[in-house]
Amino acid sequence: MKLPVQRERVSFMKGLVLFYLIFLVIFFAAAPFFTLLLYWETDLSESILPELVGFCLQGIFLVLIFALYERRSAINAKRSQKIALRTLLSAFVSHCAPSEVSQPSEKQAEGDLPDDTNPVQRCLEAISGDGWSEEVGIELKGLADRNLTALESLTAVAAQIDPEHLSTWIAILDQSRQIRDARESELIRQATQELLEVILKFDELALY
Repeated sequence: MKLPVQRERVSFMKGLVLFYLIFLVIFFAAAPFFTLLLYWETDLSESILPELVGFCLQGIFLVLIFALYERRSAINAKRSQKIALRTLLSAFVSHCAPSEVSQPSEKQAEGDLPDDTNPVQRCLEAISGDGWSEEVGIELKGLADRNLTALESLTAVAAQIDPEHLSTWIAILDQSRQIRDARESELIRQATQELLEVILKFDELALY
């Protein structure tokens, strides 16, 4: 019940800021004509025009500060929502190839080179090679069955980020259903591979 009220307040503030910006544009466009008129009628030093110009300049500064603060707050809110969504998806990553994800590579263990490969990409490479087994498929099938309701309930959260995140989240839901409904290990592997590719795309989406 509080969400529509909050959205109405945000819309009202945006409308107020837009009205103020339009007023500033009109004022500065008409300022030269006002200056010329006041110059012929009276001394410019006795006019209130300089005070009005200073007030408008201060207003522009405050509007910019408010816009930057609002922008930063919106980005932080979207980032928190994306982290919440991604946390639920991390279960698929940790179950697709546990040995590939949880154990460091030989070079990393020896301290030669840090392994900064994306965990999702490592899972994709693992299930494409020898990292796939029927037991992993059974675990992923059960995981998709248990988490599907939670994934569906978070669709509204993805919609609050932006349309691209929403469409990618819907694709994640479709692949999760395919994993749940698959009857053969190979079909589960293919659906898991497609799911990981969509998760990788979800991670790469930028926030605006």
